[in-house]
Amino acid sequence: MILRYTRFEKIYSSREEAITKLNNTSRYYAENVAIRYKSGEKVCIMLALYQSTTKGDYTINYDSGGNSSGGGSIGSGAVKEVTRRNATETDLDALNRAYFGSTPGEGDMVIINTRGTDYKAIYFYHGSSWICLSGTDEIEGRSSTTLNLSVNTDKITGLTTIYGEVPIDNSSIVVDAVTKKLRVNIIDGGNLSDLI
Repeated sequence: MILRYTRFEKIYSSREEAITKLNNTSRYYAENVAIRYKSGEKVCIMLALYQSTTKGDYTINYDSGGNSSGGGSIGSGAVKEVTRRNATETDLDALNRAYFGSTPGEGDMVIINTRGTDYKAIYFYHGSSWICLSGTDEIEGRSSTTLNLSVNTDKITGLTTIYGEVPIDNSSIVVDAVTKKLRVNIIDGGNLSDLI
């Protein structure tokens, strides 16, 4: 199971603006939200837990800017930034590299940059696992002899698209002897669990 926080897309110009947004927002009971704001040149993230559907009824559980008013920090709150070594390095590899094999603390955050783009994946450590606050999940396509799968992730929007191509090889796609039109013969995509 992947836990995702509701995220505000806008980066607010100050902590006060972000707090004003939270104060004027209603969410569901126990809904976690992430909101970003600028502190000088640094982009900070606050995590808030809404306690009811009443506007502004929330507790701040974490603030990477170090300000613990409104509920306090829930852990060490270390923020680390790492840049991918190459386009094929996974988020998990980058997270492990950021900690050099040591265990992160509750409430730690890692920002993963991708060279040449503005794309950032932001992870928050909670309950002995990393929670992705932005970016996308890692998806790998596995092809079979009759189906070629490829996965494309747009580094700017984070949108992931899975493409499937069936080769015309007189086995998978054949010309029907009666209608003289193309038809599917045999397509073996393997087990669904192997594809995801």
